[in-house]
Amino acid sequence: MQGKGLAALVTLLVAVALAACGGDGASETTAGGEETSQAGEGLARVQERAEEIKKERQEGPGGAKAGAREEKAGGSERGDSVAPDGSSAAPPPVQHSDSAGGAAQFQSKGGDNSIQEFGQEGGSSEFARAAAVLHAYLDARASRDWETACSYLSAEVIAGFEQFAAAYAGDKQIEGCPDVLEGFSAAAGPSSLRDAAKVDVGSLRLEGERGFLLYHGAGGDDFAFPVTQEGGEWKLAAPDATPLL
Repeated sequence: MQGKGLAALVTLLVAVALAACGGDGASETTAGGEETSQAGEGLARVQERAEEIKKERQEGPGGAKAGAREEKAGGSERGDSVAPDGSSAAPPPVQHSDSAGGAAQFQSKGGDNSIQEFGQEGGSSEFARAAAVLHAYLDARASRDWETACSYLSAEVIAGFEQFAAAYAGDKQIEGCPDVLEGFSAAAGPSSLRDAAKVDVGSLRLEGERGFLLYHGAGGDDFAFPVTQEGGEWKLAAPDATPLL
């Protein structure tokens, strides 16, 4: 992945997040009349494509695409066990245990606590639902099952990935979310992705349909993962977490 392309994608996803939270998200110039900047145009395309993805998700489970995803998730590409009849046997689901406890445990003394104090604490039911999505995403990523991992990302993130692929793929066969996510994770070895999936979620901070899951990582560091609701389901609003300093 080109460094310039990665920076452009990060900037774009930040702009989408700001717009979703009520910010402007698009800059304008007045030389010779008001003209929408390239960043603004990119944001508009991402938001338009995101709405299309949301509608596609609402229409149903995905038909053939969903079946293909499930087949891939249970296939031997992940190194799953093989049954006596030669068929692939999916591994048992990973069991997770979250301590909860609220955002107070993540407070930084003298640091920035804007995420820890964002909105209000989510109820136990919403906490469990959102945390389950985060665990499923991290487990899929650790298994290098990129298509399944992408199913837990928000429509806005997927639309940003698609725009990135269209702009920076060049002669590489990069078409959408699974390919881009795999490319971004290429530098992380299997053990790193497995360690990144060992999280203890402690809090869900909510404001409307947006929020943050706060969790303790395997190495003792704390992180925040942005989440959003789409059609009553929680999705991850970024491909990776933000460290809490």
